[in-house]
Amino acid sequence: MDEEKIPYSRQSSHRGLQVAVVVLICLVVISLGYAIAQHSSVGQLSAQNGQANAQLAQTQSQIQALTQKINALQAEAATKKVTKPRRIVATRRPIARFYRRRPVESPWQKVEAELAQHQKEIASTQKDLDQTRSELEGNLSSTADQLNGSIAKNHTELVALEKLGQRNYYEFDIGKSKLFQRKGPISLKLRKANVKHQFADLELIVNDRELTQKHVNLYSPVLFYPQDSHRPVQLVINGIFKNEIHGYVSTPKYSRSELAASNAASAPATSPAANNSSAAANASSNQTQTPVALQHRPGVQN
Repeated sequence: MDEEKIPYSRQSSHRGLQVAVVVLICLVVISLGYAIAQHSSVGQLSAQNGQANAQLAQTQSQIQALTQKINALQAEAATKKVTKPRRIVATRRPIARFYRRRPVESPWQKVEAELAQHQKEIASTQKDLDQTRSELEGNLSSTADQLNGSIAKNHTELVALEKLGQRNYYEFDIGKSKLFQRKGPISLKLRKANVKHQFADLELIVNDRELTQKHVNLYSPVLFYPQDSHRPVQLVINGIFKNEIHGYVSTPKYSRSELAASNAASAPATSPAANNSSAAANASSNQTQTPVALQHRPGVQN
């Protein structure tokens, strides 16, 4: 039994020795690899250090060369002599004598004088035109004031105007409808009544022509000129309500043919001055009032 135990212990000791040798060999190999790696890294660092030293030496040599050039330029500038500016001696020259000559009138001066005269004439003409224009504007404004003063704002004023006997008046109350209503020489229809802003949109038939009159303000007359009269037909709205308007249409008292007949009958009794004044009044009234543009459409039967 003892003899069998002795060989087994020897085998175990041999195995432990082998394991220790293997571990030692591994450690030696690892240490050699690490030493080789450190040696290669040290070689790379030394090469980089050599390159940096070479670049530094090159830079120092360039700095020395520049310093030498600067010192040479400073020395050259110090050795140069500064020359003094020369003094300029003013010499007296004899003063030339000029004799005055009589001015000779050139053709350009004549042209300039003529232009100045023409400008004065133009200015005076412009002044006369401005004065005439102001007078005409005053006449137009006075005529407009007279027309605005003949507007009736209610039924009482309309009765008062009718009593003057100068025009015929047709009062109306029109609601929103699809049918036209005949008032005097025109037919009208309400399309829209704006109570807040006090205006209305209308459709009219005048002289068998249909037109649309938008945004007719309160107390703002709309004028139309019929075929047989130089005096206008006047449409005035003096009341605007919800879907309803109130107003009137005024027409001249006499037509053109009636006026011509009365003028022919009274021609010997009238003077030329009166005829001229009436013609001027008619011309001014025609200038102040502008007829509304009409579009030809087929008439609507009422």
